[in-house]
Amino acid sequence: MVVELPKIEAPAPGVFLVRCDWPSHLEPEMQGEILASVRAAAGAGPLGLVFVLNDRICEIAPTVRGFWRRVMTDPSVRLAALGVVTSSWAVEVEAQGFGVTNRMAGAPLLVSTFAREREAVAWAAREVVAHEAAPLRSAAG
Repeated sequence: MVVELPKIEAPAPGVFLVRCDWPSHLEPEMQGEILASVRAAAGAGPLGLVFVLNDRICEIAPTVRGFWRRVMTDPSVRLAALGVVTSSWAVEVEAQGFGVTNRMAGAPLLVSTFAREREAVAWAAREVVAHEAAPLRSAAG
């Protein structure tokens, strides 16, 4: 059996787009290539990540949120923006909850959902530029 992986593209500077056709594409064990791409590019500055979910993906498995929360604690992952393109209300709610959880934990990640891929990529690109222009904050504030 051949396992199909999510497709990764770079539609704008500092932005990775991940096409997920099946719910399994979101599972932690399928994220290796995505994380490798993000870590390899992180030295150039903050990054945006846009997941484009096929209409058949109408919920997010509980393991996915925990996985990405752990990823966000890794300093080599410099994500500034996480966009999710979905037609599912349940996925929108899950993504927004993930964003709130990250903000409460102090992570600099912005999370937003979109109906259209073009809007998500443009938003992520703007957020990457905004994070590049923002002055670095010291640990003292």
